[in-house]
Amino acid sequence: LASVVCMVENINDRVLAETELRNNEERYRLLVETMSEGLGVADEQGTITYANAQLCAMLGRTCPDVVGRSWEDFLDKDNLKRFLRITQASDQDRTVSFELSWRTPEGGKTYCLASPAPQLAEPSLAGSRVCVFTDLTRLKELERRLLQSRKLEAIGRLAAGVAHEINTPTQYVDNNIRFLERSYEELTDILKQVLCAVSDADKGEAPEKVLNDLRRALAEKDCDFLLEEVPGAFAEILDGLYRITTIVRSVKKFAHPGKKDITPENLNEALETTVTVAVNEWKYSSEVELDLDPSLPPAPCDIKEMQQVFLNIIINAVHAVEDRFGKTAEKRGRIRIATSREDDFAVIRISDNGAGVPPEVEERMYDPFFTTKDVGRGTGQGLALSRSIIVEKHSGVLECETTPGEGTTFTIRLPL
Repeated sequence: LASVVCMVENINDRVLAETELRNNEERYRLLVETMSEGLGVADEQGTITYANAQLCAMLGRTCPDVVGRSWEDFLDKDNLKRFLRITQASDQDRTVSFELSWRTPEGGKTYCLASPAPQLAEPSLAGSRVCVFTDLTRLKELERRLLQSRKLEAIGRLAAGVAHEINTPTQYVDNNIRFLERSYEELTDILKQVLCAVSDADKGEAPEKVLNDLRRALAEKDCDFLLEEVPGAFAEILDGLYRITTIVRSVKKFAHPGKKDITPENLNEALETTVTVAVNEWKYSSEVELDLDPSLPPAPCDIKEMQQVFLNIIINAVHAVEDRFGKTAEKRGRIRIATSREDDFAVIRISDNGAGVPPEVEERMYDPFFTTKDVGRGTGQGLALSRSIIVEKHSGVLECETTPGEGTTFTIRLPL
């Protein structure tokens, strides 16, 4: 009689574990694929082994177009070395998050915040690096619009002063043109007299009579005065038109949105433009001294943002001078603006001999919306915005040295 031996094993726990594992895998896959941040994994050679849907959307490509390629294929050249250095560093040397930009297939850029994660512990993925990317493109556009609106707000605040500055040379251009109009009429009369004298001489009139007629005509029109004043009138007209052109050009340069890219720029020219635009803010209370180093090389920066920083600090200096000396005081304040190169930095120093900053205010002067000024004189955003532009966007340094009752110096250092 044949017998069958059957072993029965309870695998409920294993089935439940496998089911739970599949559910977890699906849950985490869904979580990773639907997260608002981009997530990428690359091996030690920098080859991308995984990219979620959001990262592919940032790159403007499909997943098959991303996986298997290198970070180098997508990153801007300026960002690549820094990205590889940070992502390939050991976990203890890992730095905080940093900004970078991707190239899109259309030739545009996508800005994001990269946050490297520790190495994966899974043996099969040894050496792989994970990085999380937060899309900042919309935020960057909003920041650009905010900066532009603040610049236009500054132009609006300075508009009355700019109009006054243009009105002064316009008035003496107008006066000199009216003088030249009258002078032209008198010179025309003299020329007619000369033509008549020549005609009389041709007809045989006595030379003495012809000369007397000319002398009388010249005496009536005061030719010596005209010969002396007409050249000066032309010179003043040209000077007035030059001043008008300079002011209009400076306002145009300051207000124009310009390019957003970091490019080598002339800081001396940007400072001169800003001082010209703000002339009506400082001319009644301060003397502005420019000590600009002509050998200062172009500094990589967003020049429009830097002009906003310069304007903020100059206006703060003007207000500090007015707080100490008053706006119509006989003793005028002094604002000195100097540039120089120190090691690998372009250095801009803006100094004033105003009221200085009290210690309790110095601790908070970079806080957004903190201000000690009267309503309508300051919003408390100027220094906060300036620090963000210098430190966060340009990897520079913004320092303040102040002595209450004696003055303040702001020092800006931009890496060359």
